Amino acid sequence: MKCLLKYSVIPFILLNSGCKLFLGIRPVKELNTSQIKEYAQKLHISDSESYYVDSLYTKYLINYATTYRREIKNHYQPLQILYFNNRDQLISYHVNCYARGLFTLHWNFLNQFEQFPPKSTVHVDTIFSFSKLLYLMHPVSNSGNNQFNLNRKYSIVVFWSKFMLRYSKGLIKQVNENLKLINDSYSIYFVNTDNIYFQKHLSQSLQNN
Repeated sequence: MKCLLKYSVIPFILLNSGCKLFLGIRPVKELNTSQIKEYAQKLHISDSESYYVDSLYTKYLINYATTYRREIKNHYQPLQILYFNNRDQLISYHVNCYARGLFTLHWNFLNQFEQFPPKSTVHVDTIFSFSKLLYLMHPVSNSGNNQFNLNRKYSIVVFWSKFMLRYSKGLIKQVNENLKLINDSYSIYFVNTDNIYFQKHLSQSLQNN
């Protein structure tokens, strides 16, 4: 989590658990699908748009660890927004590392979100096509759609987490505000990331014991 809130939180604050809670960063816990659904509802995410990632996502990233080290750090972050076109290509990318602010993250600090799709904050890489990312996403309910729809001009993937619920609210608000600018068809997917962070935290704890 070295990149977590890179420009937003002073490093020594992140080392203090009390400050984490004060800033809205909660302890990392494993979530089952019922719990993910519960917190998704608090963010006004419908069941049909609700997904999560687990160790399958992590294993995929490990394949690129030596070649794309900087890019991998971005894709490991708990809060992300990825915009894909109907040719399966990532065209706009935003990660919590590069948002500004402390108690509130400002995603639009360069007016990136004044257009649709937003101007990319982060270098657009080729680690994920939309179809590959969709394969690694698990729907929270049976109403989720795991098919790549070529009839939609854009596919938007929003990574959020319960352990950063406060910041997730601001992230989703920014996405929804930006969607008011679109006149084309799109699909949107809200993906919970808590379990990949829990697995990473658990693995580090076992190594330290």
